[in-house]
Amino acid sequence: MTVEKDVYEISPDGGELAIKVTASSDYQISVDKNWLAVGDKTNESASFTVAANLSIFERETTVRFNLSGIVCEAVIRQPGQSLSIPAESSGMESDAPALAAKMNVGWNLGNSLEATSGESASETLWGNPKTTKALIDAVKNAGFNAIRIPCAWNAYIEDPAMYKIQDAWLARVREVVGYAVDNGMYAILNIHWDGG
Repeated sequence: MTVEKDVYEISPDGGELAIKVTASSDYQISVDKNWLAVGDKTNESASFTVAANLSIFERETTVRFNLSGIVCEAVIRQPGQSLSIPAESSGMESDAPALAAKMNVGWNLGNSLEATSGESASETLWGNPKTTKALIDAVKNAGFNAIRIPCAWNAYIEDPAMYKIQDAWLARVREVVGYAVDNGMYAILNIHWDGG
């Protein structure tokens, strides 16, 4: 049994992946990640569905093909989401003092994204309303051009061994930061306490 390549790359958005195989009879496929699902297989190919990678970090897994003890492996790599913002709109062409000088009046979101309490962690846990685009729009319209966003990560770790943060939480933080960036504001993402 053989596979066409050792390594396969797929878009952060996920999708379908086909791996060409050469097998003389039925074989087994093993995968150990829930973001990769096995589809149809023949003696010439195996198909997979790859979920979107919502984090900013690359992920990979090894798929094992086993035909009567003959094992072939293929690595699937999927980059994370890009956080790139064009330099002309980010202010990142400035050094630190010049960038700080562009921040005229700042506003503090408060501890909405920092509210933690084990499994009951949520954005509204401490009585703050869920952060909305309308709220950040109002802050911008009031004359603020910078926003501090305190954020916790510890209560949103889904894999303690790897300190992997839940994709849904990363997406939510990115969404709130996006409310500020879309308004042309400076967003300061601040890890402030996070369990001490």
